[in-house]
Amino acid sequence: MSKEEKYAFEVYELIVKLFDKEDENYQFELTEIDLTAFFTGMLIANNMFFLKVTGNDGDLFDFISTQMRLAHQYATKPAEEEEIIGGE
Repeated sequence: MSKEEKYAFEVYELIVKLFDKEDENYQFELTEIDLTAFFTGMLIANNMFFLKVTGNDGDLFDFISTQMRLAHQYATKPAEEEEIIGGE
């Protein structure tokens, strides 16, 4: 599993807990939320975190552009490179 996949899994697990009534982090009933608003909120939250850790002052579209570059970089990364940089 690559570093990116490990991060993705950990974040995914935290998001799932928001909808798990048995979890202490439960916040929302999945069948009752507006998914468009939720995914938009996730995008905004990612941008807020990005701005906090980078000190950048770009807007949401700047962040989306960065995400697209990162997605392209990840999607086109050769499999053997993952092994070289310490992936499992």
